[in-house]
Amino acid sequence: MKKWTLAESCLAGVSILIVCACGVSRSAAQSPKVSFVNPAPARGVVDDQPFDQISVSFDTQVVVPPTAVTVRTLNLGKINAIVSPLNVATNDIIITFPAVSADLMTLVLDHTIADNLGNLLDGEIADPHNADLSSGSGDGSQGGQAVFVIHILQGDANRDGFVDVLDSITVAGAIGTCIGNASYVPEYDLDLSGCIDSTDSAIVSSGIALGNALPTTDAFPPSVADVVPTPSSLLPFPNDELVVVFDQPMDVDTIGRTLVYGVGVDGSVVIANDPPLVVNDQTFVYVFDNIVCLQDHSFTVNNSASDPSGNLIPPATFAYTGVDTEVPTISCPMPLFVDSVLTTGIPAGDVLSNPSIMAFLSSVAATDGCSAVTIASDLDTPFDLRLGVTDVTFTAMDSVGNIASCDAPVIVVPAQPIKCWDTNENGVGDSVEDTNGDGLFDVNDCQGPQGATGSQGPSGATGGAGTSGSNGSACWDLNENGVADDEEDQNGDDVIDIFDCRGDDGVAGSSGATGQAGPEGPTGPQGSEGPQGPQGLAGQDAPSTEPTQPIPDSTGDEPSASSNLCGAFGLISYFSIGAFLCLMRGPKRYLVTKRS
Repeated sequence: MKKWTLAESCLAGVSILIVCACGVSRSAAQSPKVSFVNPAPARGVVDDQPFDQISVSFDTQVVVPPTAVTVRTLNLGKINAIVSPLNVATNDIIITFPAVSADLMTLVLDHTIADNLGNLLDGEIADPHNADLSSGSGDGSQGGQAVFVIHILQGDANRDGFVDVLDSITVAGAIGTCIGNASYVPEYDLDLSGCIDSTDSAIVSSGIALGNALPTTDAFPPSVADVVPTPSSLLPFPNDELVVVFDQPMDVDTIGRTLVYGVGVDGSVVIANDPPLVVNDQTFVYVFDNIVCLQDHSFTVNNSASDPSGNLIPPATFAYTGVDTEVPTISCPMPLFVDSVLTTGIPAGDVLSNPSIMAFLSSVAATDGCSAVTIASDLDTPFDLRLGVTDVTFTAMDSVGNIASCDAPVIVVPAQPIKCWDTNENGVGDSVEDTNGDGLFDVNDCQGPQGATGSQGPSGATGGAGTSGSNGSACWDLNENGVADDEEDQNGDDVIDIFDCRGDDGVAGSSGATGQAGPEGPTGPQGSEGPQGPQGLAGQDAPSTEPTQPIPDSTGDEPSASSNLCGAFGLISYFSIGAFLCLMRGPKRYLVTKRS
């Protein structure tokens, strides 16, 4: 769909008045209004693109809560819509949603939308199908939903709810006319180009548009059948409830928190705390705060709800005469004791000039949750305060005459000589003379400040010696009879003395942990040289390749076997048996290898 701009809409002759009304000046007391909706409900949507965007302009800057915009269609119910931030240059928002075609769309702008001064939206729209915004929405006071119904049917040039050959004939007969021509009809300019041409004819006869029709309702819109309490009755609203009953079942999804709202005579708007309690699909209970404080006021059921067929309810307003039943809360002052300088009391002429009495009168307090409170007392018209007790009545009254009262005594005592607390000697208890702040003027106010600590006095004389105390029991005297009994000889040494006071040996303690190893000691002195070890075995010569020749002994004979044995044993330590034998035989004989 071609998105309309404010400038393009101004080019269309019928829209120019709407745009030019946006710039009117406003006072601080005016509530914001809706000044422009694009596309306008009276025009519908007739181009050949899916419909997915609406722009809304206000006559001043506003704050739009996320829940203040609702978009729903007859075929789809409530659909998800995204609201752009306010464009502060044009004071408009863009509402975007999934594309919709061939449907009836309802746009609801909630009256919780407010300007920067806190004024709520003035939003009443008498005819949501043909909204006249030439002077903005609303009835001149804050409160009210702005409800618009937009017909979405591409190609429906004659606005009869069908796209058929009649639309083709209608557009074809207007081809060639443009803005500025007396015969130009903006509704036939389907592509909003400013001229009606073959493109518009093609749109209406396209396969997408031709044959489409708007959904229809049952043509029996619902209405409010009853409200409880009855309108025009005195309405104290102890439970702050309003019950709304419709004459036929409603689409419960369209029954919201802001469908019903109250307006006081001062223009204040009261909105329900939460969504209503659904008793059934025709009966709903709205709960409000502070209705008890409204006097003459009204409740409005706006036209944002519908039946399941899509018929919106016509708005309805119900007037009530309210009753402020809240009684002020009053708190009386403490009793007042005051001295009279005269034996007869305090004359009327001196009552309102007495500081103590004036402080007494000003200490009363009162509050009211609904309206301002005025406080009066018997002493506002002074009279003589005689000696003794006089009860003074205080009265708190709100703006509708609800009254609360309480009494507090003034106690006048005869004139007395100058009191210790009367520092200025005027016989009157002045506030500065109530030094202890207990609200009374008496001897307790005469105490001066604590003096400085005095210097240390001299030491007193030494007191006499005290009497000796009695001897205590000996530690061994177990029965404390002062006699050494045999059983008190605990250690069995036949003597009863301090050594018998010793108890049994305790249980041996466990061994302590092993300490760490000490450092290594110094190296000791060199020991004496040990004995010579035995002679080692003699090594053998390498064998010769020549044959060995025995060397004859002195007799010329070959060495005997014994001689060889002795020679071998001779190589062994002389402690061995063989050596001993050889020594016994005589000279050694050796086996010698002859070398060449």
